Amino acid sequence: MYQAQKRLLNDLMNPEKAKYFNDKIVSCAGNQSILFKTVDEFLHGKVVQSLPAHNNIHELAYRFSWSKLRLTSYSLPLPR
Repeated sequence: MYQAQKRLLNDLMNPEKAKYFNDKIVSCAGNQSILFKTVDEFLHGKVVQSLPAHNNIHELAYRFSWSKLRLTSYSLPLPR
C-alpha cells in the first residue's frame, strides 16, 4: 500500500518538478550569468550567509570583538 501510494505521488510530482525547472531555465534565456547562478542553486541549494549583513568587514569585526568583550567581562567575578 505504501509503495503504491509513494509511486503514485512521485508520478504526479515528477512532471511538475520538470516543468518548474524548465521554466526557471527558460526564464534565464540570453543571460548566461543568471543561468549559471540558477543551475548552481538547483545543484547546491541557496548559500546561507554566515556573517551578519555589513558594509565594512573591519567595522563588523570591531562590533563583534566589543560584544564578546562585554559578555566576557560580565561573567568574570568582581574583585573583593
